Amino acid sequence: MRPRARCILLLLLSAACGDMQAPDIPVDTTFSDCASAEDLAGGVIQQSSEDRVGSSALLYENTVYLLLGRAGCVWARSGGILDPVHARRLTAAERLGLEQRLDIATWASLGGLYEGNLFDGSPYLFWDGHTSQLTILCGAACTGGSVPPAVVVLADTYREERIRFAKEEPAYAGHVRFTVVRDSEGVDRRDPLPWPLNDVRASNVALETTDPRVYQFGNGLLTSTPKQAALLRWLRGQFIARPDLSNGRTDIPVVERGVRYSVLVRDAVPIENSEGRVPFP
Repeated sequence: MRPRARCILLLLLSAACGDMQAPDIPVDTTFSDCASAEDLAGGVIQQSSEDRVGSSALLYENTVYLLLGRAGCVWARSGGILDPVHARRLTAAERLGLEQRLDIATWASLGGLYEGNLFDGSPYLFWDGHTSQLTILCGAACTGGSVPPAVVVLADTYREERIRFAKEEPAYAGHVRFTVVRDSEGVDRRDPLPWPLNDVRASNVALETTDPRVYQFGNGLLTSTPKQAALLRWLRGQFIARPDLSNGRTDIPVVERGVRYSVLVRDAVPIENSEGRVPFP
């Protein structure tokens, strides 16, 4: 059956029989140990770089990052915005080893803004968690003649550590941010997945396509329970496993009571503020 025909059939069945339902999957009802290391207040991540991060260090390149939290946890994402974050609480010796490999003690002395070669990569940010201003900011992947050799080495080491951590450590089970957008134009012909949350109606939280918040991915809704987060991760996993659904896109097609929506899902960055943004120093 052609994709368009399957889509029409799914919508007809949904309209005739009620909601398409997500399967009754087993869901871990607790956040991971590293999620509990976040400062949470009223279900919203409230940490900021001004007074709560302490000895955290942030190494950031567009949507990928390696974050060292003050409570010993480390978070890493080494792919696009849909890729899972990986996290683990390190022992004191492991944490020290990582900080030494990253040479964090030298960041303040290497501080500065470096242009790098145009189009050579996304901007890199290295913040040591102490310096009031940005420690190191490279305009393009910390490459090029204007970048000191020590910063180039630092950037290379960071990439290796970020990729290794994301590959070897467990997936992070913490908060998720999501944005729901109504498919008012009806131009999306992909087979929709069932909206997975029973306690949050997609119709109640959906934005219209004309809403400017649609294009501000950082400020999506934050999950309030581990079960919601797990179900949204299930939705993301189904989407990633279906190349016909993604086709280079990051929005997930879903249906609720015969109405189609697009959903953006991402693991929340532990130091983001209540608007879903990271307040760089």
